[in-house]
Amino acid sequence: MLVGKQFFFLLIFLVSSLFIYSAELILLDGSVHKGDVSFKDNFFVVKGKAFPIGTVLEIKLSKGFPQKLESQHRIFTIDGSCFLGAVKTGSDSKIKVWDVESQPYEIQLSKVHAISFKEIKKNVTYRSPVNNNYIVMVHGKVIKCDLEFFTFVNVGVKVGKNSLKLKKSLINRLNLRPKTKINPDHNIILKSRYGDSIYGKLLKLGLNIEIETVLGTKVFDSSDVLSLELVSDSIKYLNDLKPTKIETVPYLDMIQKPTFNQGLFGGSVKIRKKRYNTGICMQSRTTITYNIEKKYSRFEAEIALDIANAFSGNADFIVLGDGKLLYKKNVSLKYTMIKVDVPIKGVTNLSLKLDYGKNGSSGDFGIWGSPRLIK
Repeated sequence: MLVGKQFFFLLIFLVSSLFIYSAELILLDGSVHKGDVSFKDNFFVVKGKAFPIGTVLEIKLSKGFPQKLESQHRIFTIDGSCFLGAVKTGSDSKIKVWDVESQPYEIQLSKVHAISFKEIKKNVTYRSPVNNNYIVMVHGKVIKCDLEFFTFVNVGVKVGKNSLKLKKSLINRLNLRPKTKINPDHNIILKSRYGDSIYGKLLKLGLNIEIETVLGTKVFDSSDVLSLELVSDSIKYLNDLKPTKIETVPYLDMIQKPTFNQGLFGGSVKIRKKRYNTGICMQSRTTITYNIEKKYSRFEAEIALDIANAFSGNADFIVLGDGKLLYKKNVSLKYTMIKVDVPIKGVTNLSLKLDYGKNGSSGDFGIWGSPRLIK
C-alpha cells in the first residue's frame, strides 16, 4: 500500500508524465506561448489555452545545440529522417546499430537512403552519379559499387567483378537508394541534442516523447529533445524552390559560388556546432532571388558568418522584397547566431543578399540556416 511520500512522488510522476516543462510553443503567426505544454486529440495546451496542431510552427524544449557523439554515424532513411547510431555489423539487407545509449537494434536496409560515417575533408567537392549505389570517400573520390556487408571496421562492396573492403573511417557517405515521399501522417520533425532529425507522428508528449517513425515507434527522454517542428503545408523551405536569379559580384577577382544544403567549402551547413538539414551559403557580394508568388507572410532563418573557415569577416545580411529593403544586419565573427523573422506579405520576388561590410569580401562567408517561408 502506498502511503505518505510514496503516494506523493507517484502522483508527481503521473502528472508530470502528461506534459513537458517550461517549453516555448511558437505559432505560425509568430506569437510565442511559454509554459508547460501538453498534447491531446491533436491540440497543444499551454496555461489552459488550446492550440490546434495546424496552427503550431514549433515547440522548443531546449536552447542547446546538437552535440554529435564521435562514435555515432548518421543514418538517413528513405523519408529524409536522420537517425544517430553506430553501425556495427550487417549484410546487404540489414544492419545492426547501437543507439546513443549503446542499446543494440536492427534496421532493414530497404528503409535506408544513405549512411554517413565521417565528414568530408574541407574544400572537397564531388558530383553524385545518377546511379544510387555509390560511396564517397572523405577525400572526394566517388566509387560506384554494390553493397555486400559491414564489419566493425570495414564496409564490403563489389566494384564490377572485384570485392573491396573499405574502412569506415575513410568513408564520407554510402548511398543506397533514393528518398521517397514522407508519410502524410507524419506531422512533426523531432530534433535531438545528439543530432537526430526524425519525421514522425506525435503519439505522446511528456517526460518521454513517443513518435511513430519509418523505423517504428521511438521513445525519447524529453531532456534529450531540442525541438519539435511541425510539418505543414503552411511552411515552405526556401531550398525546395528554384532560384529565379543568382548574381555574384567579386570584390577583387574571385568569389565562391553559393551552395545549397552544403557548406561553402564542402561538408554540412553548420553554424558553430549546430548542423542544418537545409541552408544556403554564400560569399559577399551574392544575391539570390526567388519568386514566391505573394503566397507567404513571413520569412525566417538563422544567420551567421562561417567561423570555421575565416579569421576575419564583416558582412551585411540583407532581405529584399520586390527590390525594397526589408531587413539588414551587419554581422561579424563575434556573433554566434542571429534569428531573422521578416514580414513578407504581398511580396512576389524575395531576395537574400550578402553584401560587403568593413573589410571587402575577406572572410565574408555567410550562412542562412533553415531559411523558410511561412503562410
